[in-house]
Amino acid sequence: MPSLFFSNVHLIRSEIERLEELGSRVYLISKHKDDIPEDLKKYIFAKEDLKSISKNIKYLNNLEIEQIKFLPAGFISSVGKTAIFTDRELFGSIFLNKVKTINKSSARLKQLLAQFEGEIKIGDYIAHEDYGIGLYSGLTREEYDSVLTDYLLVKFAGDDEIYVPLIQIEKITKYLGNSDSPPKLTKLSKGGWKKLKEKVKKTTVLLAKHLIEHMAKRELSKAVPIDQNDSQEYKFFVESFPYNETRDQINVINEVINDMKSTRPMNRLVVGDVGFGKTEVIMRAVFKVIEQRGQVAVLSPTTILTSQHLATFRERFELKSDGDNPYDIPMSIEAVSRFNTVKENREVIDRANNGDVSVLIGTHRLLTSDVKFKDLQLVVIDEEQKFGVKQKEKIKQINYGVHMLSVSATPIPRTLSLALSSIQDISVITTPPKGRRSIDTEMIYTDWNKVADAISKEHSRGGQAYFLHNRVETIAAIKEKLSNLLPGIKFEFAHGKMSASQLDRIMTDFYLNKFDVLISTTIIENGLDLPNVNTMIIHDAHRLGLSQLYQLRGRVGRGDRQAYCYLMCPRFKTKTMSVDETKTDLKIKSVERSKLYLERLQSLVENSDLGAGFQIASKDLEIRGAGSILGEKQHGHITEIGYALYIEMLAGEIEMLKEKLNLP
Repeated sequence: MPSLFFSNVHLIRSEIERLEELGSRVYLISKHKDDIPEDLKKYIFAKEDLKSISKNIKYLNNLEIEQIKFLPAGFISSVGKTAIFTDRELFGSIFLNKVKTINKSSARLKQLLAQFEGEIKIGDYIAHEDYGIGLYSGLTREEYDSVLTDYLLVKFAGDDEIYVPLIQIEKITKYLGNSDSPPKLTKLSKGGWKKLKEKVKKTTVLLAKHLIEHMAKRELSKAVPIDQNDSQEYKFFVESFPYNETRDQINVINEVINDMKSTRPMNRLVVGDVGFGKTEVIMRAVFKVIEQRGQVAVLSPTTILTSQHLATFRERFELKSDGDNPYDIPMSIEAVSRFNTVKENREVIDRANNGDVSVLIGTHRLLTSDVKFKDLQLVVIDEEQKFGVKQKEKIKQINYGVHMLSVSATPIPRTLSLALSSIQDISVITTPPKGRRSIDTEMIYTDWNKVADAISKEHSRGGQAYFLHNRVETIAAIKEKLSNLLPGIKFEFAHGKMSASQLDRIMTDFYLNKFDVLISTTIIENGLDLPNVNTMIIHDAHRLGLSQLYQLRGRVGRGDRQAYCYLMCPRFKTKTMSVDETKTDLKIKSVERSKLYLERLQSLVENSDLGAGFQIASKDLEIRGAGSILGEKQHGHITEIGYALYIEMLAGEIEMLKEKLNLP
């Protein structure tokens, strides 16, 4: 059994020297390579070491490199003359890989609960299902009945602490909660944790009942199935797609089409990184409906995105202004939005109610009582998490007998998607389109000369840029500042308080390349697809959440040209300075907030590869995902006991109810 070093570099070096003197080869397997000193990096396990290790250690013979990289612990083999140290030995980190035995639960629930995994490091908050919120304080090794056993030391409020044997690790989940404030440690003597869990359990029971009730109603409803066979028109539509589909895209299209061949109403969520081809998945489903004279509602979170969807749909279906199209299928694609007059919106809604509009695109305006489709067969919800709880309730009740297709570019936390997959089918697109490049992301401190350089560089290659400034009251001043810095470059600004006609004019002019830089609030967050815009500067990036930053970054890099994103923020103080005793708590809180800001921005810089959205597992992304899908009322309960434990409890309630009602 290898020693535990707890980041003591001197001990690590001494042990490596001792083992090498005995003729052993030493390898380090770590997810924290930057924390390993330079002189020890030569020991980091690499692909070329696989053959040597497999040859010496029979246990590793059939393992691939990725499996070896995730070994739960290191070992020393005197016979095989090999030693491996993992993060567990090097830093005291533990990877929570939960294998629960639950006698009364379904195999599905066991599968769900086995997915709650993640690394905990010394100093991380954890939730112990029996004792409450504590602080993981490292591994310790104790002898009991002549047997050495590893324990996790967990500290609670006051001087309370417990030693959790590794065989009980399934009782621990990493605490994920509100990233702006640490959780309150539990007092072991008070019995408050038991009461809190009982209170939260009541809410999970109610939520599970609500979700299952909705599922049962859909199960009892009948949807209009699409034709089992592909028509010549559909084949022509597929062939007219100007790009090569990715493997994931083809799989997801097939899943959606297969769902729609059944009278069982589809309820599928498609999650895909920004620009990974979710729109074409929607288009294929829409074509299948309108070729059999059915109607489609497309719900969009913003007016600007509604306008862009209208243009995109008409272009993909090659729909001319006079209604002519190459498919010999009568179709009409319209939108209701504040870019139209009241009279124009009224006329479009009347036509939709009469069955004369094939695809109607709009914001929550489509959820009002005067919109009554004649033959609605498919509802598409773009960025469902952007709609409020009340709006989502209306979406559910539009018509239980229609197919529902939701799409999202915000990475849904894996654990949440698994818990919900019992009541909603989920598809994921992770393969980037051919030719797409990752977005070069850099964190810059408030340096306007660097901003000027970045904009000039983009302008010199004929491109355009976004400058995101999320405060309406000072956006005009920012335009003046940038115009003075770069007098040869044209700037305009846009924000949500502008009139519809103003916004429409500015966005159209930007699309037509009539000016170089759009200074904007977060209204550009969703869906805008402008291939010529490949530089984005986000001012005061620390004020935005990680999922929002990720979404904003996805507005650039839509083509094959290298794109750049600059996260602009002030220099933060991350070390506590000596201050008056009365100000100490305030100072420490300020420093803690600064560290969290930097961690958030750094995680975006480090995860700039294509598809990285599915690797970002930050606290605020988890909580935002849970709050938006489950409803704001759950936000507080998740913060109290931690995200992972809450989802475990919810998943258990869902599965028990499904078993009772004999639902699939």
